[in-house]
Amino acid sequence: MKKYILNLLVFSAILSAQTSPTIYWVDGTNGNDNSAGTTEATAWKTVHKVFQESRFKQTVVDTVKVKAGTYDFEDAEIYTYSSYDFVLIGVEGSSKTIFDAGNKNRHMSIGSGQSNKTKIQGITFQNGFTNYWPGGGSVYLTYGSDVQFIDCVWKNNSTIYNDGGGAVHIRDESTPTFTSCVFEGNYVKRVDDFPSSGDTNGGTSYGGAVRIMSANNKTDLENAVIFKKTTFINNYAHAKYASYGGAISSDRSLTVENCLFVKNY
Repeated sequence: MKKYILNLLVFSAILSAQTSPTIYWVDGTNGNDNSAGTTEATAWKTVHKVFQESRFKQTVVDTVKVKAGTYDFEDAEIYTYSSYDFVLIGVEGSSKTIFDAGNKNRHMSIGSGQSNKTKIQGITFQNGFTNYWPGGGSVYLTYGSDVQFIDCVWKNNSTIYNDGGGAVHIRDESTPTFTSCVFEGNYVKRVDDFPSSGDTNGGTSYGGAVRIMSANNKTDLENAVIFKKTTFINNYAHAKYASYGGAISSDRSLTVENCLFVKNY
């Protein structure tokens, strides 16, 4: 009997180890992408290292802890490769953890159906840009991705694509939430001499900060994208013929609670 109990305890310990969450560390100053990445002392150097393969597990929510610093996202947009949930957190907050795309590309495309267990917290996304479909200068959410954004900042992101969303573009049954976030100085700008190739909207722009596209079904229409304690300042939409939503343009339900809108146009 004692032997049986011991074997059972060993088996339980092994099972627990296999299903426990993993914490990954990123340190832009002292990290090394050839390190293990699973302790603060063996941190990786780039955030991209975490997403280069499907590291996250189906049964638990792994966490990526990013230390303070400015991280280079030029020519290096991150794509999620599986639907498994994760937490991405700037451990010293958004004022000290900055993802800078240098006006070259988006920061992230999240299109694998992450649930609301996925959280992105304490990150500043700045200088993102795209001229590609469907817009979204910094973050593009699609295919039912319901990410929670907490204490994040979007600053000086833009797109010239007509579907809009200077900072964030949301579509295809995605229902994210934004809590204690800031959108500042993001914009959609359709210049008068925009090339005819790809210009299907005759110079119309939507959503200087956020664009939420039309619903695919009744449930999608009624599931509200939520903004709480979030600030929108100096965002704008510009076009030759028509512009909609200096801060937010939405064709779906919204909950906007205790938010501040200043000088959006």
